[in-house]
Amino acid sequence: MGYSDKKDLEVTVTIRSGKIADVKVQHEEKIELNATKIIPQRIVQKQSLQVDGVTGATVTCQGIVDGAFQALKQAGLQ
Repeated sequence: MGYSDKKDLEVTVTIRSGKIADVKVQHEEKIELNATKIIPQRIVQKQSLQVDGVTGATVTCQGIVDGAFQALKQAGLQ
């Protein structure tokens, strides 16, 4: 589970054939500048959690990356 400054983010990571196949984010933020769509796409494309953030949505981006890290950690894939 990741976090933002006001609401929790729930991040689900799907692994297929040892690769990140999908990252889904559930949240209740009203303003997030599409970070909940852009950051998961970047994670899948780079196959890494080291992705560039979205200007103006730093906390949301950090929450998504942290949530994805926690999901991978729980799956034993760090």
